[in-house]
Amino acid sequence: MEQMWQCFKNSFKKEEFDRVTWFKKAGVNNLYLFLIVLGISLLVFLIHVEPVGDDVFIYFRVAKNIANGTGPVLNPGDSHFSVTSPLWVYLLAFLYKITPISSMVILSKYLGIILLGFSSCFAFLVMRRYIGSWAALVPFPIFFNLITLTMLGSEIPLIYFGFFGLFWAYSIKQNYFFTGLFAAAAYLARGELIFLLPILFVFDFISWKLEKNNPISFRTKLIDWIKLLGAFFLIVSIWHIYYVFQFHALFPNTLKTKIIQGKSGRWQLYYRMARPLTLEMLHGIKFLAIPLFFGIIYFRITSWSLLAFTFIHFQIYKALTIPYYHWYFYDLFLLIPVFTLFGMIAFLDFTGRFILGYFREKNPSFQFPVLLKIPAILLVLIASGFCIITTTHIKDISLFKSDSRLESYTRIAKAIKPSLQKGEVLLSKEIGIVGYYLENAIIRDTNGIASPDITVETMENIDYFVSMYSPRYILFPVLPPQRTPEIYFFMPHNKLAFYKQIYPENPLCNPEDSLFSLQSVFEAPQSISILDELRRKTQFIQRSSIISIENRYAIVVQPPHYTRVKIPVDAIGFNVSIGFIPQCFCNVDDSCKECEFTIYGIQGKTKAVFFKKKLLPLERIRDRAMQHISLSFIKGYFEYLEFTVDQFKTPLIPCAYWAEPRFITK
Repeated sequence: MEQMWQCFKNSFKKEEFDRVTWFKKAGVNNLYLFLIVLGISLLVFLIHVEPVGDDVFIYFRVAKNIANGTGPVLNPGDSHFSVTSPLWVYLLAFLYKITPISSMVILSKYLGIILLGFSSCFAFLVMRRYIGSWAALVPFPIFFNLITLTMLGSEIPLIYFGFFGLFWAYSIKQNYFFTGLFAAAAYLARGELIFLLPILFVFDFISWKLEKNNPISFRTKLIDWIKLLGAFFLIVSIWHIYYVFQFHALFPNTLKTKIIQGKSGRWQLYYRMARPLTLEMLHGIKFLAIPLFFGIIYFRITSWSLLAFTFIHFQIYKALTIPYYHWYFYDLFLLIPVFTLFGMIAFLDFTGRFILGYFREKNPSFQFPVLLKIPAILLVLIASGFCIITTTHIKDISLFKSDSRLESYTRIAKAIKPSLQKGEVLLSKEIGIVGYYLENAIIRDTNGIASPDITVETMENIDYFVSMYSPRYILFPVLPPQRTPEIYFFMPHNKLAFYKQIYPENPLCNPEDSLFSLQSVFEAPQSISILDELRRKTQFIQRSSIISIENRYAIVVQPPHYTRVKIPVDAIGFNVSIGFIPQCFCNVDDSCKECEFTIYGIQGKTKAVFFKKKLLPLERIRDRAMQHISLSFIKGYFEYLEFTVDQFKTPLIPCAYWAEPRFITK
């Protein structure tokens, strides 16, 4: 037992086993092997992957504006920075200016591939210390993990470049000045990577204190830390000084936007969305939990730092209620593929050295027979291939060459470009692709990226942004709830804006995107003022809009819906019509059981039911009939009327409406 324990301890020592020997005796140099794997990765990536994500096109538009002299803004005259990665957008702008490549899509792809190649080189040099020639496989998990593939064109390759470059400079080059430069590059690629610095300092301090017979004095160590911090702050301060003079703020507008999104309830929404995605990824490799765990332990500073950063990253975003979209998991999605693959290799390598150490305790000149080494190499190759296929997306690489939304947005942009005058506004939730191809348009969104005056109350409130910017076009990422080709919005000075759907021509075809064009702006009828109040007081304002149905103005809502209106002091009655929008149902069947409309009278804490009725959407849609309601009440007895719509026993949520409400006075 004592002999086995000694062999176990010796298995962690590098000098006990030459990990490069297995390949060297076969005549293979580990650098050549890495270059072959890197070349294959570059070729496959170049042929099968294209920038398709909407957000990456925001970088392209801002980079073009920088290169053309407009400035680091999305729209001319904007006073805020609309992207999260200043270094990435300025790199794109610089290369766009000095190279003959006129397409930002092509330029970003080439730049991303180059940075992924350098990232792989740094990772190879770091990993080679632990597993020798097997580190040549590192391009596979770096190139073909989910975030790299889906977010090509974004700052992800620059993040990897900064991260692996930092650990190459620290652990291999052992140059604190270079470490500071790579830390600055990582921070300017993505602000939250600043948390790598305190993690690195803690590890460096602990390593220094635990080193036996340490020849490095505290003064020398202090000078090293000053070099690191000096290089970091020298680069970072240049950017922040420029940002303060340019935008009169210290941090980009995107930080404020993310916090507001979280406060508006987006944290829980995206948590519910992202959690199954993460669990699905972890579930797919649960049988590889042992090599993943072994890899995290085995690779020390690199794996521990990335794991600590992933945990801190999540906790800080959670505390700030910043909704973490799936691409915020670049740390987690990198951690799992890389350290599962190399954990498996390290585990097999460790096992081989343990067995070798055991036999060398008895015979110091013992060597594995050649016939045993060949199956061992094949075993590691098979295990590595299994890990790569299981933890990356190389098996379905063809999915990342095109995207239906990219094609749809590109088609929309090219269709309206000839008629869109310079300076006219397009309002959309997704602004990247259409904004890139409509360079003369002013792009505004409902999420705060291109609309700096965003608040918790106005987040995704289409009515607010229409009245604020008077857009020529409105692009809905999905068809609006009512599925009607016409929609009205209230404008300042008691005006009403009429928008008509121009894409697709058939409002019932349920496409991914619907484009509405401004047709006219006219004086709002006096009778519509109650609809305006109902719309503004609704609980979910983004779920309510105004349409014309049977020549009557109506507010359309998605149950469950709640709103209220103040009763005039001289009112003695109230008339309204209710019903359902036929276009809301792609396939009308008996699965839609019933929907309840209720009107309450409210005075202080007193609440009385004026009207309550359950309607069957199926019947109402078939006979296309409105239900007319007339209420009477004592003048001054109630202060408010409250309106609710609830659905019952149905997975199909109908689009209900309240049409032409009006108070009756003597």
